[in-house]
Parts: sequence; C-alpha cells; structure tokens
Amino acid sequence: DFSQFLLDSMRAMQKKGAMPWPFHDFWLRDMAYASGKAGLTRKPENVKQSSYAFFPGCQLAGSDPRYVTRTYEWLRSKKPDAAIWMTCCGAPAEWAGEVDIHAAHLEEMRRQWRELGEPTVVLACPNCRKMFEEYLPELPVVFLAEVMEEWGVEKDAALEPDNAEKGEMEAGSAQQAQSYALFDPCASRYYPELQESVRHLADAAGITWENLPYDGKKARCCGYGGHIGIASPSHTSYMTTSRAKEEELPYVTYCVNCRESFAGQGKEAVHILDLLFGLNGAGRPAATVTERWHNRLAAKRELLKTYWNETIEEETHMKLEVEKELERKLSASQILIEDMEQVIEHCEREDRGIIDPETGHRIGHLKIQHMTYWAEYEVLPDGGYKLWNGYSHRMNLEGE
Repeated sequence: DFSQFLLDSMRAMQKKGAMPWPFHDFWLRDMAYASGKAGLTRKPENVKQSSYAFFPGCQLAGSDPRYVTRTYEWLRSKKPDAAIWMTCCGAPAEWAGEVDIHAAHLEEMRRQWRELGEPTVVLACPNCRKMFEEYLPELPVVFLAEVMEEWGVEKDAALEPDNAEKGEMEAGSAQQAQSYALFDPCASRYYPELQESVRHLADAAGITWENLPYDGKKARCCGYGGHIGIASPSHTSYMTTSRAKEEELPYVTYCVNCRESFAGQGKEAVHILDLLFGLNGAGRPAATVTERWHNRLAAKRELLKTYWNETIEEETHMKLEVEKELERKLSASQILIEDMEQVIEHCEREDRGIIDPETGHRIGHLKIQHMTYWAEYEVLPDGGYKLWNGYSHRMNLEGE
C-alpha cells in the first residue's frame, strides 16, 4: 500500500524533524485560515438540533463563493433546519505528517459537530469523505450529489442573476448545448454510488457527456493531492496535462480541486454545480491563491448577512497595483498578495531594502513564519504602490 507507506514515511520524517517544511508550510497556513478567519459553523435561528449540515470543504468556496451560497440555499429549501459547516477536513495536516496538528483539528471538528446537534454531514468533496471515514467514523455522512439526485434540483432553485452576474450567465447559458467528458476524481473510485449520482445529475442538467478512458474504479489523479505541486511542480504539471489530453472535449467534474487544476493548465472545465445552478462557462480561469482566500471570506460574509443578519468587518488593504499576470505568477509559488503587502509595509516602516539604480524600484524582504519573501515595488505619487515582482526562498537572512 504505497499511499500508507508514504504517509507513514512523512509522519516519521516530521517526528525526526527531517520533513522539508517548505513543501507543506503554505497549505498549513491555508488550513488555519479556512478553519479560522474563513470558517463558519452555524445552525439556523431557533434551531436546537440540525438534521443536516453542509460541509463544502475548504476549497469549494475558494473557486467561486456561489458554489457554497447557492448550494446552501438549495439545501435550506429542502431541509430548513440545515446548518452550514465551513472548515477544513484536516487533509493538509495529514499530508504534512503533522500528527499533533491533525489530532487537535479532528477534536475541534468533533466539538463543532456536537454543537450543531450531531447532524448528517453533506459532503461536496470525495477526499473529505475519505478523511471522515478514516478519522471521524462516528459522524454520519452523505454526498451532496446523492441528496441532490434524491431530492431534486429544480430549475428555479438558482437565484435570479444580478447585473454583475449576467455576463457570466450569458457565458454559461450555452452549457446545455455543449458536450463534455466526465472526469471522475481519484478519490471517487471508492464510491461508485457517487459516480452514478453525478451522471444522473449531468443528465438532469440536459448536457451531452461521455466517459473518459479511465473512469469508475480506474479514476486517475489530476495532480492536486499530497502537496506535490510544491515538492515537484514539473511532475504535477505533467500529471494534469496528461489527464487533460485524454479527451479534447471540456471536462465536467465534481471535485473543485480537479476543476481548478485543469483550468490552471488551460483546459476548459466546469464543476457540476456550474451546470445545475447556471453559473460559469468552461473557459473560466483558475482562481489564484489570493482569490481563493478572498472568495472563502466572501462566502462567509454573504451567508452571515443572508441568514443571520450579521456583518463582518471588511478587510483593509494598502493601495497596491498588481498586474493579473504577476498575481498568477505569484500564485504558482503559493505567494499571497497579502504577503507582498506585509513585505512592503515592513520595508517602508523600517526604511529597509535597496533601490535599483536602473529602474528606481525598491527591493526588500521579510520573513513570514518560515519563509522569506521579497518584493520589488514602486512608490506611486498618490501614496500607493505598484508591485513589479515578488518571490520567496527558504533562506533565513540574519543581520548583525
């Protein structure tokens, strides 16, 4: 069992202090953010015990907040006492071999589940199901696709688009006339009932679809899992592009990480929720790591406002211009725009860094947790800044 062998190896390396921390550092930060600032565990007003709780996983809202808000709206229309449970399943800590962090997170999840009234957990992510079955077997679970098939997704379940969404809706309106290849995520190979439910939902959405050569029990990895994108980016790219070349048609999948991985390599792909709720077309780019953080908080903000009439304070950011191409370059290295803001703020406050004599740009660095981040930026006449470049490395620079 190579999966278990590698997992045991990572745990042993972590215990000995031999685990290369850069391979997992960002994803542990991401897990802490998804479970903390962007986390939300709530029952409806005046409900003591929820029968169901929607557990979208940590990345679904990161791709598009509406994946979570629309789905929760649909679930509340079927089960008015349904709770929302936005946190991480703990996979990043497991993949990093961080036994203590993982155990503490699982205990917090048990506490939150009991707080919700010990509901049946509606899971959107196949890998979350694996984590629940192995580490939280006492929690009853069901796949979102299964209850959608059983309870039905009516055409009027989706909200009417506002003006900001109409352009996307027009792009997605031709989806039913589009043919797709259905991509089964690797974790779904253990759940044939999930694979069958998704195919029924694709039929209900009115699309034409076909299976890929490797489907069902032969479902293959898109390249996302295990944090290999940091340890070996070239291998991840090879895996994703290899999967993408198996069929020229756009893909429809039901794992948001698969959709984002394919989109990141230029492959047209949609999530099954795009079809059911009329959201995005197949050409939507992958979200950057910065966008994922903002999207998760946006989903939490909308849910709190809609169902609990609560507001959370808007995040404040410096006036920083960043070209989209640069943001995507930073994202490929798991660098947040907020990391660059911290570097610039530190350099300006402490008068640190150097001036490039050719460009006049300022270049400075700051260590954030384990990683040292560098920013090349320009101070603008209006008091704002423009970021020209950014990168990170594992060095710890010590001054005298």
